[in-house]
Amino acid sequence: MKKIILLFLIFSMFSVLFADPLFFPEGSDWKYLDDGSDQGTLWKETGFDDFMWETGAAQLGFGDGDEATLLESGHICYYFRKIVTVDDLSGLDQVFFDVVHDDGMVLYINGAEVERSPLMPQFGPITYLTTPSTFIPTEDENNFWTYIINPSYFTEGNNTIAISIHNQSTSSSDVSFDCRVSDSIIYETDGPYVFYRNDEIIVKTIEEDGPQTYTYDDSDSVELICRFPNYADSFYVELQPELLVEESEYPLPEKFLAVSDIEGNLEAFVMLLQDTDVIDEEYNWIFGDGHLIFNGDMFDRGTNVTECLWLLYKLEYEAEAVGGKIHFVMGNHDIMNLIYDFRYVNAKYIENAGLMGETLESVYASDTELGRWLRTKNLIEKVGPIVFVHGGISPSVANLNLSLDDMNFWGRYRMDEECSYYECLLINGGSDYGLYWYRGMADMDLTQQQVDNILSQDNINAQKVVIGHSVFDEITLLYEARVIGIDLDHEENFNNGFMEALYYEAGDLFRFQTFGFNVTYTFLNSLVDVGEEEISDIIDLNLKCFPNPFNPTVAISFTVQEKSLIDLTVYDVKGRKVKTLISAETDAGNQSAIWDGTDNSGKDVSGGIYFYKLTAGILEQTKKMILIK
Repeated sequence: MKKIILLFLIFSMFSVLFADPLFFPEGSDWKYLDDGSDQGTLWKETGFDDFMWETGAAQLGFGDGDEATLLESGHICYYFRKIVTVDDLSGLDQVFFDVVHDDGMVLYINGAEVERSPLMPQFGPITYLTTPSTFIPTEDENNFWTYIINPSYFTEGNNTIAISIHNQSTSSSDVSFDCRVSDSIIYETDGPYVFYRNDEIIVKTIEEDGPQTYTYDDSDSVELICRFPNYADSFYVELQPELLVEESEYPLPEKFLAVSDIEGNLEAFVMLLQDTDVIDEEYNWIFGDGHLIFNGDMFDRGTNVTECLWLLYKLEYEAEAVGGKIHFVMGNHDIMNLIYDFRYVNAKYIENAGLMGETLESVYASDTELGRWLRTKNLIEKVGPIVFVHGGISPSVANLNLSLDDMNFWGRYRMDEECSYYECLLINGGSDYGLYWYRGMADMDLTQQQVDNILSQDNINAQKVVIGHSVFDEITLLYEARVIGIDLDHEENFNNGFMEALYYEAGDLFRFQTFGFNVTYTFLNSLVDVGEEEISDIIDLNLKCFPNPFNPTVAISFTVQEKSLIDLTVYDVKGRKVKTLISAETDAGNQSAIWDGTDNSGKDVSGGIYFYKLTAGILEQTKKMILIK
C-alpha cells in the first residue's frame, strides 16, 4: 500500500514538473477517457485523480483515418485533460483556444465552465449524455474553432484544462478532437448584427482587429457598414422604419430578374446585379419599377451570407421608393437557420458567433433586425401568372387547397414554433412534399397532367412555376415550359467567369448570361398566350399629375380600359405610405384625384419628393412629384 501511495506521489510530482506551457500547438498529448462512463462533475476539477486515464497525442478520435490516437467508438461523451503552467499572470493579455470538436465541446478551466460550442445546449447542465443540436458537416469536421477566453480564469502556476467532446449519437461514424492555445488570431470579418435588447440597439461586428460592439439609443443614429472580402469595398445600410409582412400576390411588372441559391457568394451576386443594371457601381438600386426575385437559399456554405442579406435589405427599401420590388422567397437553408438546424453553416459563422459572445441561435432571433426582416418573408409568391417557390409544389400540398396566404402563414409559423398541425407539417415537410424541400418537379417525378392540374387549381391558378433548390447546368424549362428551374452552381460559374439568371421583360422570358465584358439574352418562352390583361405594359394607364412641382394641391389623373379595383397611394422617398387617395372599384375611362399635401391623419406633410403609385387590377405604375413649401 505504501508503494502504491509512493508511486502516486512520484507520478503527481512528475506531472507537475512536466506541465505544458499555456501556449501549446496542435497535436500535443492529452490524458483521456473513452469508455462512455459517467464522470459526473469532479473530472474537471484541478485535484481530480486521472492517474488511470490513458495518454495520447492529438488528433484523438475515430472514423476518419487521420487519428494519432484511436478512441473507442459508440459513446456520446469523451473526456480530455491537460495541466498547463502560467508563469506571469500580469503578462496574460489574450488567450485563444482553437479546438477541433466533432460534434460538440464544453471547455473548463480550473473546474469552471468557460465555453460551450454553438451546437451544444446553451443553457442547463451538461452531462455525459448531452448531445449537440446537430452534427458538424463532413467538410468542417477537422476545422479548428476559435474561442476567446478571459485570462481571469487562470492563476499563476499550474492550471487544469478539461474538455468534453460530445457526439450527436452513439451510432455516429466518427469523433475528432484536437486543441491548441495561442495569444493571436486572424479574424474573418463579419456583420453587422443588430440586436434590440434592454431598450438599446446593439450592433456587433467582427473587424480586422477583432469583435466590436456598438450601442445606440435610437435607430436614426445607427450606421451600418458591410465590407467585401479583404476590405475590397463596402456599402452602408440604414435601418428600415418598419418591417411589414409581405403580400402573397403581386402584379406582373414590366421586367424582373429571378435568381436563387446564391448561398453567400457576394461577389458573384454583385456581378449579376450590376451586369443586369439592377444596381450601379455604388450598390444602389437603378432597376426602376422592375422586380428582383430571390427564390431562396442565401444562407450556408458561402462566406458572405450576412453581407448578401444586408444588400437585399438595403435594395428592398430603395426599390419600393421608386415603385420597384424585392421578393425574398424563403428556401430550406434560410428556414434551417431560423429553426436551429445548422448542419450546413459555414465554419466562419460558428466561430464568429462565439467570438461575439453570441450563438447561432441568437444572431437571427426575433430580437434582431435581420431576424425580424426574414420573418416577414414568404414561402411562395405569385407575380402575375408565375408562382415562385424554392423547392416545388407537391401533389400533397396542392391537395390541401390552401390559399397562398395560408401557405405563407404556416411557413412563418414554423420559423418560431414546432409544427403540430397537419397543414404546417406538410407545408414545411421534407423532400417528399414540403414547399422548400420538394424535388419532384425538378426530378420529373410527376406527369404533365399532374403539373397542369396543380397549376390550374383555383388556389394557385398560374401559368408557370419557377423553382430553385435542385441544381441545373443552365436555366431549364420542364413540363412544356410550365416549370422553370433556376438553381445553378453560382460559385463554379463565377469562378469560370460568368453568371446566369432568369430575366423577364415585356411578355418574354430570357436566359441572361454575363461574362463581364459582354452579356447575352437568349429567348426562352413567352407569356403572351396568357392574355393581354396579364402584360403590364400593354395598356397605358396614362398616369400623370399637374402642376408639378406643386403647392398646395396637385391633381392626379389616369385612364383605365375596363372596370377595375383601383388603388392610388402617395409614398415618401423612404417608401412609407403617406396617404391613400383612392381604394375602390372604378369604372372604365378617365379618372382623377386631388392630393392636398396632408397624410392619412389630416396633418400637413413637409415639402420634398413624393411618389404616387397607381394599381389597377394587375397593372401598376409609379411616378414622382415635388411638393414645394
